[in-house]
Amino acid sequence: MRVSADGSPARPLRVLLIDDTPSDVELLTLALEPHGAEFTRFDDGLAARECLSTLKPGSFDLVLLDWRLPGVNGDELALEYLARPGRDPSLPVCLITSALPPRLTQALLEAGAHVLEKPMDLDGYDRLAVTLAKMVPPGASGVAGAG
Repeated sequence: MRVSADGSPARPLRVLLIDDTPSDVELLTLALEPHGAEFTRFDDGLAARECLSTLKPGSFDLVLLDWRLPGVNGDELALEYLARPGRDPSLPVCLITSALPPRLTQALLEAGAHVLEKPMDLDGYDRLAVTLAKMVPPGASGVAGAG
């Protein structure tokens, strides 16, 4: 069981996961579940766009997106969300990909997104999980000393 900084039970780390590759979803899930993550998953960019367009502050602690998705790519979704008035500015938005053109990387970073290279093995996903857990603002999910 995860605990907060004061020792009380912590609520789960709520992750919005947008990825259409089952093996990547499985590896991300295996890597983040030990950090107390629970997932809401979309494997289609259009459905994810609808979710992101109505997302209320505090709904999630972390948004993870793949770059290439059916319907709408992850970079478009991230940029749309980050430009949306009234969005939660403390919600980390992270694009995880193995090949992103430099101009897109720059645009995402300038908009406030995180861009991380997709790991190629389970150890890489474990390291990624620690990095992602550190992105979550203190107290957002009761994560204490994540990493």
